[in-house]
Amino acid sequence: MSAQAGLFRKYALDTSFIVDLWTREGSHPRDRYAGLWDHFEKQVDTGEVIAPHEVREELANSYGPSLDKWLTRHRQMFIEISRPQLEVLQEIVRKYPDFARSQRNMADPAVVALAAAEGLIVLTSEHHKQNPSPTEPKIPNVCQEHRVSWLGVNDYLRAENVVLR
Repeated sequence: MSAQAGLFRKYALDTSFIVDLWTREGSHPRDRYAGLWDHFEKQVDTGEVIAPHEVREELANSYGPSLDKWLTRHRQMFIEISRPQLEVLQEIVRKYPDFARSQRNMADPAVVALAAAEGLIVLTSEHHKQNPSPTEPKIPNVCQEHRVSWLGVNDYLRAENVVLR
């Protein structure tokens, strides 16, 4: 990926979004939503969709060898944490210490930190809660606290003007 790829960054990808797309039981599996997948993968390839390495770690070896191959093929999507991201991440973890109770659970706060630091929109399949749990906050609630927009799959399709036929 070129050094200019960062200029095209648009979305920060959450684990739930890719799982929703990847798994046969998900709401938008590849075998039924080829147009969505074509568009999504194009954006991954052009650097418009990125994710923190913590998302890769959360996905690795969890959903089968075909996803692991896909993750390897699209490894340029996963980026290292920057100082501005780290500052937001520390703020989130201080407020919600249980949110990051292990290294494996760092993906959610890392996604929000990435989006907040770089002015991106989060792609997530999580839903906003009216009364979020202080020990298990949902990504949309944390996004709202940090003035970060988020989209589910259908809103992503609308934002990208993707019409499935």
